[in-house]
Amino acid sequence: MSSPQSNHLNDLLRQCAELMDLWLKAFRTPDGLIKLRHTPMEVAQFKVLSESLSQVQEELSSLAGLKV
Repeated sequence: MSSPQSNHLNDLLRQCAELMDLWLKAFRTPDGLIKLRHTPMEVAQFKVLSESLSQVQEELSSLAGLKV
């Protein structure tokens, strides 16, 4: 049986993976190349993604000593 802390950690890791996937998709063109120019809307989305990733990273860091 998994603990609430373990479930929370798994949720954070899943959220981090989803955010990273969105981040990578936003930086790539349909043919897989890295975009060099971005629209103002894309820049705003990057800021939101960055903030979300930072929040997840802070929570993961606080749980780093957790023994699962």
